[in-house]
Amino acid sequence: PTQVVDRLINIIEEMNSRNQNSSVVTQMNKEELQLQAAESTKRYQNKNIMGVLDGVPILVKDEIPTVGHSVTLGTSFIFDRVEKDVLPIIKLKQQGVLIVGKTNQHEIGIGTTGFNLLHGTPKNPYGRDGRHYYTGGSTSGSAAAVAMGLVPLAVGADGGGSIRIPSGLCGIVGLKATYKRVARDCSVGCSVSHAGPMANNVHDAALAYAIMAGEAENDHRRHSQMQPPVHLHAYLTNQSTDLKGLRIGIFDEHIKDSDENVQRATKRAIEHYRQLGAEIVPITLPHLQEIHMAHAITISTEMYSLMEEHYQSSHFNQFCPESRVSLAIGRSWSSSEFLAAQKVRSYAMHHIEVLFQNKVDIILSPATPCTAPLMRDDVASHGESNLSETTALMKYMIHGNLTGIPGLVFPIAYDDESSLPISIQLQAAHWREDLLFRVARQSQDILRGGITKPELYVDVLGSDNSVHNEKQSDILAN
Repeated sequence: PTQVVDRLINIIEEMNSRNQNSSVVTQMNKEELQLQAAESTKRYQNKNIMGVLDGVPILVKDEIPTVGHSVTLGTSFIFDRVEKDVLPIIKLKQQGVLIVGKTNQHEIGIGTTGFNLLHGTPKNPYGRDGRHYYTGGSTSGSAAAVAMGLVPLAVGADGGGSIRIPSGLCGIVGLKATYKRVARDCSVGCSVSHAGPMANNVHDAALAYAIMAGEAENDHRRHSQMQPPVHLHAYLTNQSTDLKGLRIGIFDEHIKDSDENVQRATKRAIEHYRQLGAEIVPITLPHLQEIHMAHAITISTEMYSLMEEHYQSSHFNQFCPESRVSLAIGRSWSSSEFLAAQKVRSYAMHHIEVLFQNKVDIILSPATPCTAPLMRDDVASHGESNLSETTALMKYMIHGNLTGIPGLVFPIAYDDESSLPISIQLQAAHWREDLLFRVARQSQDILRGGITKPELYVDVLGSDNSVHNEKQSDILAN
């Protein structure tokens, strides 16, 4: 672990010095990290490791409270000191992980591109030929870090696709667990926000989920929403190579509302599952427009509630223009409109529960309707508020946030022209993350030729004694 951490520190410092306008890692306590690594190295030498992740370096999204690092939410004026880790971080530390630091995010987590005016905007590692693309957001830095090989695992948060959108656009595995399955800060009353792992393969994501999952004892809602024990039964006990008996729901008209390259890849995935014995079941998710509006009202109102103190203060002008617009929208909703949104949510939750009870086990859709959007040079100084792009990227995500069901995203293809990843999303009933991982495990053959390393890739382990080879140095400079 000590050697890996030393290499990792050097890589991150070089990246930040060369790319000050596109930071992936925004906080790193070098001395503490080296101390953690030294302790882990001693445990391995003494054959007394803490757990399965002992010595594994991970990164954590800015907004998730982690001791030793401030919560800034990607702003220039919020510096919340963290006195206690949230539960999933506690659980990961109990397994011996090394917290490398905090990752960049879309300011206050209220956008889907990953743009950040203060720290710079992480670039999608799959960009090439001098063309730069967004990672997706808001968990932009975590997705980029995993995709480019900095760490095998990162922790994200998802209020409207913020784990799954960047995971899909960067070609990694991202899980939005069932609501409250992976505990959040219970003092923050956001009813659509979920935490979860982001990893470079299905098994690592499943392992991280099993470790991180569990309800927080200080959650005042824990007695009204009893959770079943955390398990991976379908993933671990069912070792068959087929999917016989599994019912996969397909909302065909919804899938058609995506780019042609995404449709082709998604249809190939559907046919793959059919060949494995799964039953493909046509379904409808009714009133999606109303459900999307209900989510928009809910998340923007709750975000404004959290940011009201700063919005009403001298810090208002320190928000980037996009955040000001989003918060102003959140401020505009009335209590009756918020209540109406919760009625729509109740309808959506009842419908999805009946659907899983009686008709399907899995719902399959694209992760996003398009590949990663191009980063335009003219937005670097002030950002952009592109509502059509934002809502498009959220198209297949919102239903899961409003109803609280789990969703898993992973790559199934690369675009023929741009080589950007194309991903799908699987969703299941509450608490059935194990089923998602089981199906994802049977999906490796969909990706012809396997995972392709991105243009921007760093070999942390290294094949020689130097931290960077010549090619890596050239890549980091771009």
